[in-house]
Amino acid sequence: MNSSAILNALIAKLGADATLLGYMPNGVYEDNAPEGQGMTKFVIVSHVITNDVDVFGGRAYEDALFLVEARATVKSGGNVAAAAAEIDALLDPRPGASPSRATLDVAGYGLMAIKREEFVRNTERDEIDPTIVWKRRGGRYRVQMVIT
Repeated sequence: MNSSAILNALIAKLGADATLLGYMPNGVYEDNAPEGQGMTKFVIVSHVITNDVDVFGGRAYEDALFLVEARATVKSGGNVAAAAAEIDALLDPRPGASPSRATLDVAGYGLMAIKREEFVRNTERDEIDPTIVWKRRGGRYRVQMVIT
């Protein structure tokens, strides 16, 4: 078992979605995007906390919380609201949507559930260059994976 594989699978799933990459063409990254010019529209996935749930003296499943945010500078014109909606459609699809249930392939695990627990919306000035304003939209997603 590799608990980091869950985070890597989330990044891979989001990074493979053409619609999301249409909104955030600079890609999907863990914790921080690479520095450099042109990095103005991207998605960040950060691990918040994981609880191991034991059954009969052994770990049965992992209950993890991830922060998933679309980030774009105001000047770039990036549509963080649409990107956040696409993230939500991929990770916590509404009933009747296709697929009707989120999927996540992780070796050694089976998906029990993914659901958004909290909507996140922020605007902030860049710490290095205060003339840059960042828009951030997304959510905190709970991912529960049974150990197979």
